[in-house]
Amino acid sequence: MKSPVELKYITLAQIIGCCLVILGHSFPFVTPYPCVLMEGCRFLYTFHMPLFVWCSGFLFAHTMQTRKTFAQYASQRALKLLVPYFLISLIGLVPKILASSVLNDTLNMDAMEIVRAFLVPREGVWGHFWFLPMIYLIGVIGYLLDKMSKKVGTWIVITLVAFALSFFKSDVLGWFGVNDVLLYFMYYSMGVVSDRMAFNMKLCNWMYLVGAVLMALALFFTITSGVGMIHCRNTVIAILMIFTIVQLCRMYADRTTIQRKSLIAQTYQIFILSWPCQLVVGVVVERILHMNWMIFIPVVFVTGVVMPLILLKLMDWLEEKIDVRYMSFILGR
Repeated sequence: MKSPVELKYITLAQIIGCCLVILGHSFPFVTPYPCVLMEGCRFLYTFHMPLFVWCSGFLFAHTMQTRKTFAQYASQRALKLLVPYFLISLIGLVPKILASSVLNDTLNMDAMEIVRAFLVPREGVWGHFWFLPMIYLIGVIGYLLDKMSKKVGTWIVITLVAFALSFFKSDVLGWFGVNDVLLYFMYYSMGVVSDRMAFNMKLCNWMYLVGAVLMALALFFTITSGVGMIHCRNTVIAILMIFTIVQLCRMYADRTTIQRKSLIAQTYQIFILSWPCQLVVGVVVERILHMNWMIFIPVVFVTGVVMPLILLKLMDWLEEKIDVRYMSFILGR
């Protein structure tokens, strides 16, 4: 099995993807902020999750995960993704209900609503954890498809079919995150195709990268109506931005020092811990201290990046002292 350590640029791209998602969660809950930042946030949301899913598909193919049995792969991914999703949702259920008025949330002690909070990820106890079951299902489906055929041509067809399916959305498909699987699977398959095609294209110069970003921005601001057109626009923007970010990472990866254990190996744990940290600090900054957006955004962003790393370090120290790894199990480590 190949190691992702040798792919510093993919490691760097995943770290950037992680930071972009955290940045997207760093905007005020109710405090108004400038329209330009609102549009910037909407633009960010067109590509930050596709970038992360693309990296997951690339690493799946590169590390040859199908050498594992299906049971091994599915169980390992479940421990990493589903265990944290369900356990942390369970832990946060009662506090979420009690704090619903502060959080502007309507989660009540209704049986069906609680069931939906666990099995409809977008309505989850921690709403921003929806990507965990989505990544799990995408990985399992990707494994099964890759077992059938590893040919690049097959995966190109899968990408095209996935793009067609990404237009489908319904309330019924919200269960188990199927809507999000349909929406994002094409980026996973693009990542697989990129690895299978040896992704060793020549590095682009700055003019091409600037051009790609300008084209993405132009599409974002010129195509503003029509559900289908906006979906096609967002897909093209995501591809352009993935290309640009990965190329930049290829340019600069060798100039950076990346500690894989503390970053790439714990990307999901950083995601998981970032939102609760941001939520608590955000409530303090906005509801108690009444700070404006100029304070809120940088403080909450830094909190989302730094606090998880501090908590993970403290967790390592504590578990070493007591020789019990319950907390690591909850976080899927």
